[in-house]
Amino acid sequence: MIKIKSLTILVALGTLSSCVTTNTLKVETPNVSFFQSVPISVAVAIPEETRQLAIATVGQSGCWGVPPAPGPYGKIFADTVRDRFSRLFDNAQIVNSVAEAGGVDAIFEARLNKMEWAGGCLISPDGFFSAQGQFKAIDASGGVIWTSAKTESRQDVGMVAQLEIGRSFGQRIAGLVDGWAQELQVLPVAQYALDENIQVAQTARSARQQIVRNSTSFQAQPAQPVYRSPAPRFPMQPVEVTYKKVAQNQDDIAVIIGNADYSKLAKDIPNVAPAYADALSIKKYFMEGLGIKPGNIIDLKDATGSQMIRVFGSTINHKGQLHDWIKPDKSRVYIYYAGHGAPSNEDGSAYLVPSDADASRIDLNGYSLETLYDNLSKLKAKNITVILEACFSGASQAGTLVANASPIFLKPKKATVPNGITVISAGSPDQIASWEENKSHGLFTQYYLKAMSGEADRDKNGFISNDELKNYLEDTMTYYARRYYGRDQKAQIIIGH
Repeated sequence: MIKIKSLTILVALGTLSSCVTTNTLKVETPNVSFFQSVPISVAVAIPEETRQLAIATVGQSGCWGVPPAPGPYGKIFADTVRDRFSRLFDNAQIVNSVAEAGGVDAIFEARLNKMEWAGGCLISPDGFFSAQGQFKAIDASGGVIWTSAKTESRQDVGMVAQLEIGRSFGQRIAGLVDGWAQELQVLPVAQYALDENIQVAQTARSARQQIVRNSTSFQAQPAQPVYRSPAPRFPMQPVEVTYKKVAQNQDDIAVIIGNADYSKLAKDIPNVAPAYADALSIKKYFMEGLGIKPGNIIDLKDATGSQMIRVFGSTINHKGQLHDWIKPDKSRVYIYYAGHGAPSNEDGSAYLVPSDADASRIDLNGYSLETLYDNLSKLKAKNITVILEACFSGASQAGTLVANASPIFLKPKKATVPNGITVISAGSPDQIASWEENKSHGLFTQYYLKAMSGEADRDKNGFISNDELKNYLEDTMTYYARRYYGRDQKAQIIIGH
């Protein structure tokens, strides 16, 4: 009798080992919302080895007898990518390689590297289904602009019925691709990568069109092809820190400005390589460390002078967008700026430098710190914190503010900070805001965020005081600025009065 029972159990465990079918494998319905279609043309390169993937391997499990599962996984993956990207963009084409992706605004590469499963059983109900892959935004030469952190879609299950196998595999493929589509819609770093991809493609296409025009005009004297430099590429990976999660705050407001690319609109102003990455890093801190709702963040990339006025107001009217967003006496306001600062040629007053500024006329087209502080003081906010990853001497890590002139460094006049406002800046007015050696981040932003993640909390009371912050930045940012570049840089914390 005992032997018969054992045999019955073994037969039950081995029912899936005889034959596995994936007849229900198909493109599954999206599990993600798609907003308004982006009006651009994209190509997604799916390599041949992905298209040919037709076996789901067996993962580790406490059970035995589960075989590899055959199925057209590569085809379903390609069809799912086509379905999702056709919803996300006006035009989406699937190609075999980057070399085939011509005449589009953005290029991606999607890979399905592995399908894996384990069946589960009575003695070990630890079955699972898994789709593993990789997704990148790349430029026309194959250079990687951004790589998604999502590399697997997995579902843990107990025992598996035969009819569930194909559908479960399809759902894991859908989960992987849906995750990438979601990132492109809501993740700032992915959106910046998409913008960068578009700029590179459009620049290259303009150059090709110019070459065609030149080669078809003046047949007697063919013109030489016109070369245009590709759009600059900027670091976009946030600082890798973890914050203690806090409850979401419904009232607090933030403004984030990351001015990196001055080459498109400004005159004689070098780029600020880490500004995008710094802005992304701060946004992560504002949302996770401070609990600010994403919808309460005004996020500007390469802000122009008119955009700054729209948000902060002007010298004659302080009621900009920020004024309209705050709840009187309830909202705490946080402002972060990464980009150039500069002194006026007239009196040395400090200015934020918009992305469309003329360096020789900064007092006419810059945004004055005096105006910023004055307008902020008129807001009925609970308190206001201004964080400046900028220097105001006319010098920067990228060189002098006027790119084609001899360096003349000025000591800018300090702007008075009104009551209720705290200003935390990368250095004193006549110092340079230094970057990491690989240009990934500004030293100030990087170590400010590490400080606020808890590294500066010396007394372990869960609160970072101004003294703790200042001491931490002196031990880190100030040290590395001196070690890397032999220059002085001391963060400033000014409490208005």
